[in-house]
Amino acid sequence: MEVINVFSAKGGVGCTSTASAIALELVSKGKNVLLVGGEDVASILGVASISDECKVAHTDGKGELSYSRENHSGFDYVVNDLGKWIPSDGIMIMCVTNDYMTLKNSIAVLDKLRDKGHSVSIVGLFEENRALNMGDCQAVLREEDIFWVNRDPAICRAQDAGLLTTRFNRFYTGISQFFATPQEAV
Repeated sequence: MEVINVFSAKGGVGCTSTASAIALELVSKGKNVLLVGGEDVASILGVASISDECKVAHTDGKGELSYSRENHSGFDYVVNDLGKWIPSDGIMIMCVTNDYMTLKNSIAVLDKLRDKGHSVSIVGLFEENRALNMGDCQAVLREEDIFWVNRDPAICRAQDAGLLTTRFNRFYTGISQFFATPQEAV
């Protein structure tokens, strides 16, 4: 079982959306995936609650996405939506946006993880009409290989309404290319 931890140094940057996208992409590849997170994961996936074990998505019998607070066995992948919790092991994926506070908070976290020898992949959720561009973010974070995704306001609205899987089952264009990057073991 492979553990994928999605986290950030600041809230509201898209960790839950990114963790859900990764889980759904793995399911589409025929993997059995456990998505672990808060109640917001349930609303993103269009289910009422995640207080009990429930299956929330599948694709043609090839793969299955589940949530369980108890049972972590029998899955190919566990995708943890950690929010601002910093992981200590597993595949680490940090979410950032092109805003000053996110970058400011992310520098210290990245430095600490790198000092401990951890490899961290970065997913950047790019919003138009902000002062910082992609190059600015890469320079501040001292990271060339940020996987950039355009943040679509329609995705946020669908997420808030619990309609993400029905309206945007492949909501981040290019997330499958993220898995093809050499630094990931996925």
